[in-house]
Order: sequence, then structure tokens, then C-alpha cells
Amino acid sequence: MTRFGKWATVVAGAFVVSSIAVTAQEQAGARTPDSIVQASEDPPEPAPVDPPAPPADEVPAPPEAEAPAPPDAEPAAAPAPPVVKFVEINDAVPARFFDSRATAPHADDPNRLVIAFHSGIDWTTWKATDFRASSEAFGHAAAMDTISFRVEAPKGFYISRITYSQGGRGSIVRTGRAAGSAHWVVGAVAAPLGLFGTMPTLKGEADLTGLGMTSVPVSITNGLFAFATPTSGSASLEINSAEVQVYLEPLAVEY
Repeated sequence: MTRFGKWATVVAGAFVVSSIAVTAQEQAGARTPDSIVQASEDPPEPAPVDPPAPPADEVPAPPEAEAPAPPDAEPAAAPAPPVVKFVEINDAVPARFFDSRATAPHADDPNRLVIAFHSGIDWTTWKATDFRASSEAFGHAAAMDTISFRVEAPKGFYISRITYSQGGRGSIVRTGRAAGSAHWVVGAVAAPLGLFGTMPTLKGEADLTGLGMTSVPVSITNGLFAFATPTSGSASLEINSAEVQVYLEPLAVEY
């Protein structure tokens, strides 16, 4: 009986093992290829991983500076005003009265010609060289001179007007007498500038508007006279400033 019981126990264990193997084979056969593929297509999503922190000694780069805005465009410069030329300046009496060598355009207005005058004493004649007539010793009883020059307009312009002005002083005592006159020639036209006594200040104008003249010759003549009896009076008349101003206009465009 004892041996039969041990054999029965062995047989029963073998049967159980065989049943478990059969069940495992059936479950394995039940897993189709689709189920295997589906399982491989949907793998579990990995958990997010934070980026590694920078080392403690690493300084983060500063933000890039914005490029500076371009400067505003400067306004276009205004065109330079037209400027004339004064050429061939000369005078009739060298070394006294008008001084053609020192005559030049004004520093602030190149269209204005400032006429210069001599000063001092001419030691060859022991006479004064300034533009003055005087009854005093070492003075000229009459003083006369002519200064001439040519005015040339820049390209695209013509000379529309020319003005002349002068200033000075004079005096008479008792029997003294003083007088003067001024004339000029502008282009081909001669004209008086004026007659004066002890006040030689005057101004004249030549209007050339519409003539289209781009080159104009000009000559200016001044004459001064002074007289007094030797012991009963005195007289003096002097010109000490003079200038010529030129005005321009654009030339008409011909089509």
C-alpha cells in the first residue's frame, strides 16, 4: 500500500506538470503577430529629463545689444551764392590818391569792391598822398584821380546793377573855398555822380537790367579843389572811403 501511494503521487505530479505545459503552449499560440507589432509601436514615453545645470563658475553671456539706429540724413547744403570777379584794376595817378594795388573785394561780400587810398607823405615832392585837396602847407590845392576795372559775372548770370558810394569830409574857414565833382563810365555810358562842397558823400547807380551783360568795364573819376587867401582862411576837402557793389541776375534760358 505504501509503494502504491508513492507511485500515485508521482503520476499525479506528472499530470499536473503536463497540464501546465499544454496551457502555456495554448497561450503562446493565442499571441498573434498583430499583437506583438502593436506592442512594439506604442512604447512607453520616456520621462522628461531636465537639461544639466551650467557649472557654477560659468557666467551666462550678456544679451546682444541692439544695433544703433542710423543717424538722420543731413539736409542738403544750400548752393553757394554767385560771385563776380573784379579784374584789370588800375588807377591814373600812381603813388597817391586812389590806391589800385590795395583795392580788393570785401572779405564778407565778394561782390563788393572796397576802393583803397594812399596815405602818408611822398618824400620826393614833400606832399601828402591821401586823396585830399587843401590850402595848408604840404597839401595839394587840387587832387584828381581815376580808378578803373572790369566786372565779370559767373557762368549762368549777368550783371543787372552796379552802385558806387563814397564818403569823406571837408571844412572852410573865412575866405576858404572847397568843391569837388565825380563822374563814372559804366560799359559805354558816361554819367555824372554828383557835385559837392565840403560834404563829398554821394551815391550813384547804373541799371543794366535786361541787357544780359556778363562783362562790364567801369571807371570812376573824382576831382577835389581847395582855395584860401594866404593869411585870411583855409579850406580842405577829402575822400576817405569808396566802394562798388555789383548785383547779379540769372541769364534767361533760350530754347
